[in-house]
Amino acid sequence: MLYESPASGKSWLSPAYDIVNTTVYLPADTLALKLSRSKDFPNRTIMTRFGREHCHLTEKQAEAVIDECIAAVHWGIDQFSEQMVQVEFEGRTLLSEMVNGVGRLMNPAQKQSQWKGEVRLSKRTR
Repeated sequence: MLYESPASGKSWLSPAYDIVNTTVYLPADTLALKLSRSKDFPNRTIMTRFGREHCHLTEKQAEAVIDECIAAVHWGIDQFSEQMVQVEFEGRTLLSEMVNGVGRLMNPAQKQSQWKGEVRLSKRTR
C-alpha cells in the first residue's frame, strides 16, 4: 500500500515488486508482515474485508479485484506453466504452489468449476 500521509487515510495499491513464492522451498513460510493481525496467507474472506475496511471498496468491488487477480494468475499459469514446472524443490513446484495459493482466494463456485475442468488451466495443474 502507498499512502499520501498515514493520517489522511488516503491509500492505494502499490505496484507489485519483488514478489517471490517462497513456499516452493519453505513450505511452512508465512507473510513477512501481518495482515488482519496474522502472518498466515489470507483467504478470500480476509481479503474482501481488507478491501472494504482499508481500501474503502464495496464488497462487490473487493470481490471483483480478487477475481481479476485470480484471472491474472490463471493467465500466467497458462502462459508460463512449462517454466514454472521446472522450478522444483523437494517435490514441490512453483506451478503447484501458485495453484494452491490462488485456490485460497477462490469462492466455492470457482473452485467447483476448476475441479470440473471449466477453468482453463494448463494440463499440468489438473
